[in-house]
Amino acid sequence: MTRPVIEVEHLYFAYEDVPVLEDVSLTIWEEEFVALIGPNGAGKTTLLKILLGLLPVRRGKVRVFGRPPRDLGPLRHRIGYVPQLSHFDPHFPITLREFVLTGRYGLIGVGKRPGRSDWEAVEKALEAVHLLHLKDRLFGTLSGGERQRALIARALSVHPKLLLCDEPTTAVDPKNHESFYELLLRLKREGVTILVISHDVGVVAQYADSIACLNRTIFCHRRPEEVISGEMLEALYGKEAAFFHHGDIPHIVVRREKNEGGSVAP
Repeated sequence: MTRPVIEVEHLYFAYEDVPVLEDVSLTIWEEEFVALIGPNGAGKTTLLKILLGLLPVRRGKVRVFGRPPRDLGPLRHRIGYVPQLSHFDPHFPITLREFVLTGRYGLIGVGKRPGRSDWEAVEKALEAVHLLHLKDRLFGTLSGGERQRALIARALSVHPKLLLCDEPTTAVDPKNHESFYELLLRLKREGVTILVISHDVGVVAQYADSIACLNRTIFCHRRPEEVISGEMLEALYGKEAAFFHHGDIPHIVVRREKNEGGSVAP
């Protein structure tokens, strides 16, 4: 019987007196692939930080694997986290295998050296993302697509049952986007539950089981074909958003802004 992995009920959150999330409710089930979309400043990353236990729950209910995020204990190691690639210094002197090992630091423990099982987990994770042959390369010499797969390998090194991704293709060449989502789809088929924040509406619509639309609150959480209508995206992004379509699927969402002459330009 399928069980919920993430349960959010009537969640409110504010930074000081500035509301960020209002009455957010969301349920994600085992082995489900959910895409979270919404405009900048909609509260997407804040929600992810709450699920990770990095921010407190002051009002509402949040459960991950049936427990509050800050009370997960050993269950915390069942969560893999893929942050935005732009947060990393590509010039940091570390090899690929050493970088992936950092994902296991919580399991290894402070002051302890990695053992054989840790390095085996690293190599298995690198093999899963087809980077094992580059294990001794410096992280900074990898391409954008390879660095992105390295972040996934780091998350996979703990054998997660839940994978949280925060706009993972932001700094990746567009030609690598679909291969990245193909990898996520393969992980989902292997039993990993996935929640990914993305602006690639048209791409994630081809892979996700459902799409949740967030702009301070959840506007809808439905199957992709029910979400990608122009009306739903307009309600989420505003009437000034521009949608470029290939067939029925919007591939790009941009905000049109007035230039200095007063006209509207994408």
